[in-house]
This record gives sequence, structure tokens and C-alpha cells, in this order.
Amino acid sequence: MTTDQFQDTKFEIKHTRSQSFHFEDNGGFDDQLAKFGLSYGARLVSKGNQVFQNNFSKNFSFLKFYFNVNNSYILNKLKIILFPFRHENWQRIQDGNINLNLPPRADINAPDLYIPLMSYITYILLASFASGIKNSWNPEIMGLYASIPIVIIGLEILILNLIFFLVNQISFSWFFSISSCGYKFVGIDLSIIIGLLFGNVFRYITLFITSFSMAVFLMRQFKAYATNLENSLIVKNALQNRIYLIFLIELPIAWFFSNQKN
Repeated sequence: MTTDQFQDTKFEIKHTRSQSFHFEDNGGFDDQLAKFGLSYGARLVSKGNQVFQNNFSKNFSFLKFYFNVNNSYILNKLKIILFPFRHENWQRIQDGNINLNLPPRADINAPDLYIPLMSYITYILLASFASGIKNSWNPEIMGLYASIPIVIIGLEILILNLIFFLVNQISFSWFFSISSCGYKFVGIDLSIIIGLLFGNVFRYITLFITSFSMAVFLMRQFKAYATNLENSLIVKNALQNRIYLIFLIELPIAWFFSNQKN
């Protein structure tokens, strides 16, 4: 081997080692960069999850109040909704230490969202079952049974809020009206069950009775609410005159829901 060939071979070996060392350095750098990226991404995800949980807990923790129920409350509340004539005391109960209303499980007159939600879901299932018996059920019908009541109840809530807005010095929670309007599904569910068992005549009788009971329930609940306000006598008289407008739409709405399955 000549001197020139030896020098060329030596240069190639050094060049190859240099390339190998360079690739190893790059590989190590890439690994470190990847680890850093994963670590940084994990911290971002953890931070975002923490922020989401904090905001969710802050903004939606109040919903726990309306679902704070027990079996005793549910049974007694259903009795009041169906037989409001026998219930005498409609005033809310407050915690004497903090002057806040107690949750439903501790106050039978407190509004809740559990009964409206469960009775609404029951309505969808009962209406779908009734359609299936008549061989008129299809997947789209269940969607209609779920969506149409939401639209109608939403309009009723808007009217209810407008009525209260027109009465000076009255301010109340939207969930109060959602709960109040949602209770009507209890009577509607009962009328559908009676209709399936005994026919449409008994369904219409049940629907009329439960709608009238619902009207009395709303009237007494709103009156109790109005008595807690300043100038309660003036406000209550103005409120009562407008409440009768709500009664006029209770029966048609319940009638529509009960006949929607046909």
C-alpha cells in the first residue's frame, strides 16, 4: 500500500467515525428533545385539566343543590304535585346560620331538577312504547318525543320569565321556572299509563285532573314565593292576575304531550 492510499484510508476512517459520532450526538439530542416535549405536553394537559375542573366546579356546582334529593323527598314531592290541596305550608325553610334556603332533601317546598328530568325521560320511553304498540314507531319518532317537549317547555319558561319580569321587584332563578314547568311530566306520564291500561277515556280524565292539580300547585308555589318579597301584598295581587294566564296554557300543553304519541 502506498503512502497516498494509506492517507486516503485513514481519512475515510476518521470521516466515518466523525459521521457516526455526529449521528450519535443528534440521536441523543433528539431523545432529549422528545422527552422534554412529552414532559412539557404532560404539564400542559395537567394544567388544562386542573383549570377545567376548577371552572366546572365553580360554574356548575350549584346544580348539586337541585339534585340533592332522597327517597323521602321524592315520594312526598310527588304527593304534593298530584294532590296539592292537602299541603298547607308552602314556605321555604332557611338555614338560620347563613340565611340560605335548604336543599330539597331538607325542604319539601324546594324546587328540584331530579323529578322533572326523570319524568321527562319516562315520558319519552312511554310515548315510544305506546307508538310501538300501534306499530307506528321508528327511530326518528323518539327524537321528536325528546326535542318537541324541550322547545315547548322552553317557550313556556320564556313566557313565565316575562310574566315575572313585568311584575316589579320580582327576581327568581331560571331553575325555579324549569323545575316548576318540568313537574307537569309527572301527570302526563300517569295519564299515558292509565290510557295504556284502561283506554283513552280514562286517560283524558286523568289528564284533566292532573293538569288542574298542576295549576293549583303552581299557583300556591308562586304565591308563597311572592309573600317573601317587599311590598308583598301589591306584588302578590299583580302576580296572581298573571298566574291565571299560565293556568290557561297548562291543560293544552299537557293535552298535546299526552296525544303526541298518536
